[in-house]
Amino acid sequence: MQKNKLVWFIAILLFMVNGLRAQTRVITGKVTSSANEAQPGASVIVKGTNKGTVTDANGVYSLSVPNGDVTLAVSIIGFNALEKLVGANVSTMDFSLTENASTLNEVVVTALGISREKKTLVYATQTVKPTELVEARDPNNVINSLSGKIANAVITQGSGGPGSGARIVLRGNRSIQGSNNALIVVDGVPLSNGTNGTAGSDFGFVQGSDGASSINPDDIESVTVLRGASAAALYGSQAGNGVLVITTKKGKADKIAVSINSGFSTENVWALPRFQNTYGQGNGGILSTTSGESWGAKMTGQSITNYLGQPGTYSAQPNNVRDFFRNGSSLNNAISVTGGTDKMQTYVSYTNNRIGGIINKNDLFRNTINLRITNQISKRFSTDAKITYVNQRINSRPRSGEENAPVANIYNVARNMTTADLMQYEQLNNVGIPEPTTFPSTLSSIYQNPYWMINNYINNEARDRVIGFLTAKYKLTDWLTLSGKANLDKTTDNGETSIYQGTILYSRPGGDYSRNTINVTEKWFDLMLDGNNKITDNLNINYRVGGIFQDSQYDGNTQSAGGLNVTNKFSLNFAQNPSVTSSFTQVQTQSVFAQANLSLKESVFLDLSLRNDWDSRLPSPHSFLYPSAGLSTIISDLVKLPESISFLKASLNYAEVGNGGRFGLLKSVYNYGQGAGNGFLQINSTLPFPNLEYVLETNLAIC
Repeated sequence: MQKNKLVWFIAILLFMVNGLRAQTRVITGKVTSSANEAQPGASVIVKGTNKGTVTDANGVYSLSVPNGDVTLAVSIIGFNALEKLVGANVSTMDFSLTENASTLNEVVVTALGISREKKTLVYATQTVKPTELVEARDPNNVINSLSGKIANAVITQGSGGPGSGARIVLRGNRSIQGSNNALIVVDGVPLSNGTNGTAGSDFGFVQGSDGASSINPDDIESVTVLRGASAAALYGSQAGNGVLVITTKKGKADKIAVSINSGFSTENVWALPRFQNTYGQGNGGILSTTSGESWGAKMTGQSITNYLGQPGTYSAQPNNVRDFFRNGSSLNNAISVTGGTDKMQTYVSYTNNRIGGIINKNDLFRNTINLRITNQISKRFSTDAKITYVNQRINSRPRSGEENAPVANIYNVARNMTTADLMQYEQLNNVGIPEPTTFPSTLSSIYQNPYWMINNYINNEARDRVIGFLTAKYKLTDWLTLSGKANLDKTTDNGETSIYQGTILYSRPGGDYSRNTINVTEKWFDLMLDGNNKITDNLNINYRVGGIFQDSQYDGNTQSAGGLNVTNKFSLNFAQNPSVTSSFTQVQTQSVFAQANLSLKESVFLDLSLRNDWDSRLPSPHSFLYPSAGLSTIISDLVKLPESISFLKASLNYAEVGNGGRFGLLKSVYNYGQGAGNGFLQINSTLPFPNLEYVLETNLAIC
């Protein structure tokens, strides 16, 4: 009896399973773009359920669905979502997706902090997502994080370890004598971005920090690249090399949010020169442990007395160069709090960075505090205020270049020298003063034991920086706004260099010591009237006029000991030949500008701008003019195009920009670029202003 019940139970269960199977079916198909390109990774789901799948590498999907009519929904980033009703008797359904054009309507920040819809621009721009700067950040400088993310940009990393300056060139070198660095603008105001100490030749130097190294990537809201002259003309003489526009985060209304970002990364030496490991110290096949060359006898493990007079083995040391470098590390901890009401919003953040370079003892410690408060005081009056404080300390900046610098020195190590031998870089003399031990070198007059250099040539730097602004806006009418901004960027760098006696090239009798202080102060004040009017149903105009006053000061002072009366006593109180050098410059620029943007049917756009600068470095009347004009048409909005073309835009623009005045510049460089703004013809000529560099540019682009 029990057995019969079990048989009936199994039979009923099988019948139910078969019934369930009969209630489902499989639908297959392919997902492509409007250009008939397969779309792998597209999501295909049964609407109203959690049943779904994704397409394979060929854009093909297979999905089990209930019997009867169902609706399939397909979506993928960059395309408009698509839904289709699939009938009960249909087993194959293909999808053709159209590209999402919403990016054309996104708002980007352009010159002077002006926000505009991307499609209305007559010039090319590029945006970089802030997540790309923090997810795989470069610990040394935020500019390095942009490498490979900006079209045609050439980014050169600094060689001075953590915090060293970086160079970003957007569209080629435009100046023979001046800077080719792009202008960096933060929250509408140019950033002081000079680098303290850069290479003037291939000989030794110590590269310092630049202004961009103080930018905290955790506080960045957006990055826009204005590479063309037409896009950057409103910045006048500072924008001859293009502009990098950065906006930072501010508070949000109606919610309080806390964000914590912690990360750790490590780096090591990736590529080193290839060294031969067959022959050791000596020359002409003859072993000599006093030689710095590696053309001696073959290394077969012979017993020798090494260059320190100690017993050793004559064998290859393939890792003696790599062992000199350590694993670099970067620890980042950031916390931010945002919140507020519809009347006031606050954003506050704190970031701590600890970075260890690949050269021993080269470390960076940075603390960044940021506070931003926005207020809607009344229906027409609003304010925006921000202050950022950066405290940074860098220990043991390494020298770079050819002459007695750690990296150049380690490359000159003979192939049989062991790391243990090299680390015996000093010995005490009869009165207890450290002296360098013997170091065989190909050129003993400029190369020294690299371990001596990282321990006995000490270059430290401390930085304090305050950046702040106050912006006020008043809506005079619904279509006219008056705004003003005051900005301060003040940086104080204090450097200290201690050089032990015995350091080749750089030491004086008793050693040497120097201290330097650099103060850079940038002040910026602007006033702007901004309007927006609808002339007809199809014609709109946006316009703005304003003035800018900028004051830049550089004050540098260096005190040098010129040798020490007490050996290795690093204080100016023991200076043998004390000296003081000072440098001070001040540049003031007054500017007026006007800009108009006309829009016809939201498809044809005309931009006109004019800026006049008065530069204190130029002879009277100190004035030069920068015009720009641009016209663009969204052809795909005006005429019907083939289905394979989803968007077509043509633009033509003309602009004049330049690097502005320079002290002591006798000749001008006249640069003319044609085509897509790539390449230029340089002609030496005498222009009306002998301290000015011009760049003349025309562009024609179709995208």
